[in-house]
Amino acid sequence: MVRPDWKWRARFLSSFLSGDRASAGPFAAAIDVTRRCNLACVGCPSHAAGAEWQASQHDDDFAWDDFVRICRELRELGTRKVVLIGEGEPTLHPLLLDMIAEAKRIGCFVTLLTNGTRLDGPLAPAVAASGLDELRISLWASDEQECIHNYAGSSPRTFHRVLDGARAVSQARAAGHRPTPRIVLHRPIDRVYFRGLDRMVGLARDAGCDALSFSPMRPMGAGAVERTLAPEEVAELRPILERVGRSARAAGLGCNDADTLERFRIGRNVWAAFPCYVNWLDVRIRSNGDVHACAACRRPLGNIRRSSLTDIWNDEPYRRLRRTTRTRAGLAGMARDCNCGYCCHVLTNARLHRVLRFVPRLG
Repeated sequence: MVRPDWKWRARFLSSFLSGDRASAGPFAAAIDVTRRCNLACVGCPSHAAGAEWQASQHDDDFAWDDFVRICRELRELGTRKVVLIGEGEPTLHPLLLDMIAEAKRIGCFVTLLTNGTRLDGPLAPAVAASGLDELRISLWASDEQECIHNYAGSSPRTFHRVLDGARAVSQARAAGHRPTPRIVLHRPIDRVYFRGLDRMVGLARDAGCDALSFSPMRPMGAGAVERTLAPEEVAELRPILERVGRSARAAGLGCNDADTLERFRIGRNVWAAFPCYVNWLDVRIRSNGDVHACAACRRPLGNIRRSSLTDIWNDEPYRRLRRTTRTRAGLAGMARDCNCGYCCHVLTNARLHRVLRFVPRLG
């Protein structure tokens, strides 16, 4: 995993001290490759039944010319990590492998997030040979029955396709004697099926994965709020997840059980715990060109088809957001525009807050 070097950290701290203009570019850029998807995962804000944002199968793919131009800007801004993600399924983009190559060409650590269902064929060896650093495969189920309930309209075969895809990439990686991509099997935790998490260890091991990861189910899609864990269920989850972590490490797998439990401890209302510093660190670029601070922030801060990312990064909307979210009260006031419940950046914010809460603003 790539981390900011001392030069980037010094530029960030200098900017934070002096005001709201970032002299360091975004450390990481998440790019929504497409809005098209072949699944309807429970809780998805774009594709689940009654989804809040309702993507169609004809929504934008990220344009290749825009991608090349953005990569050029990211290199100039000093960005070190590119995450290829989607409000849909990234492997549906016909130029995905070219995107991986372009992001690697500018010197970035590249992560691909996928539902894994399209990796059990010729795409697997191509992904294994692409130079991709990390492959994160989302699996919202521990068995066929959970799969049927968590992927609307799917069959038990979907469950096996995801695992077969992970296995195919792992085998192709081994055949090519390549160290990458690191394969991570990811499972969101919801209140309906969290008691079966122990089964994930065997699934990840048998599929040739390197690590197992978890996250709280975020209240971002239709029905997702009702599927987040109640306090008494979080208490029940703790020994389960601790046991899963021990089993994973005994099987030679990485596991983020401690981090996941810390996110549950902080709770859904993250704005009550920490301000948000992520808009100094990351950028999210959607397939239609809209630029957001993160996936949960609905308010666009600009569009790369009308302005350069370099200009957007320090234009007034971004600077205003930095001013607002550097306090807990300011972040709480963003509730109408940002769905921050169980934020995936909260541990980053926690680490930064240990230092930055003592830093006076000079600008």
